[in-house]
Amino acid sequence: MGQVLGKVTKAVDDERGPDVLHRISVPAGWLSEGAAIDVELPRHLSCARCEGGGCDACQRSGALTLRERDEAPEVVSVTLPVSEVGDVVLRIPDAGGLPPPDRPYGRGLLLLRVSVADAPSAGVVRSLAQERPLTISPEERRELIRRSVLVAVGLTVLFVVLLWLAGWL
Repeated sequence: MGQVLGKVTKAVDDERGPDVLHRISVPAGWLSEGAAIDVELPRHLSCARCEGGGCDACQRSGALTLRERDEAPEVVSVTLPVSEVGDVVLRIPDAGGLPPPDRPYGRGLLLLRVSVADAPSAGVVRSLAQERPLTISPEERRELIRRSVLVAVGLTVLFVVLLWLAGWL
């Protein structure tokens, strides 16, 4: 029993970089649909431990730096959970603060606090990726196959006629 519990707590307690907090707003329809969104992360984010008040994790600054000045902004793609209520917090692993340079840890968590507003926050866009796979009815599938076969037969006949006209048959 102790070995199993040790494995579970080790996974939770693995050392990593500091956790960061980012607050965004999305339209209510996006939350009720479970939309896929892309979030462009700013260079500096609030420390999740102190929520910007200052603590040991952020060296009393209240914020953590995610990238250097000359690096391109990081974009995180997430699918919102279907929800009718306002505030939702998403825990995104390996998207948080960087570990100290002398430590081989992974990045911390990104805590994405999503609230409802009339318009999305700056840097938040609806993802262009298809959110749900297209489905067609069996009748539509049969019709699509029938049309494909007709096009293939028509092209074959056209090809044979062109070969005959060219004198190759």
